[in-house]
Amino acid sequence: MASFLQAWRALVRRRTFALLATLTLAVGISVSTASFSIVNGVLMRPLPFPDSDRLVSLYEASPARGQRASLIAPARLEDWQRLNRTFTAISGNYAENVTDTSGAEPERLAGRRVMLRFFDVFGMTPLAGRTFVADEELWA
Repeated sequence: MASFLQAWRALVRRRTFALLATLTLAVGISVSTASFSIVNGVLMRPLPFPDSDRLVSLYEASPARGQRASLIAPARLEDWQRLNRTFTAISGNYAENVTDTSGAEPERLAGRRVMLRFFDVFGMTPLAGRTFVADEELWA
């Protein structure tokens, strides 16, 4: 008990040191907690899909253009799917900006264009309606 009182008196005499030590500990604990939360949420938790540990992202290298990874053309993905003997399914999705002109003012929307078998890759079914059929897949 005497050593605790002695330490307390030393901290009271050196208030600046005590304040800086406390702030340093608080910042260190906060940064560690935030870092763990990010790593836990991004790397340690599985994706919200069945068999998420079996999902793979495919990219195509383009050394002529100096790109280590680039998007894959839909026709090439279809060729890969046709030749595929390893994966359950291969599909693609592409970002696309569209303009909605149904309202009074046009509105710019960010969208996604997905290919046939998109739901098969993730082992999911749509909440409403049905999945795509081969005749509906048209890429312009």
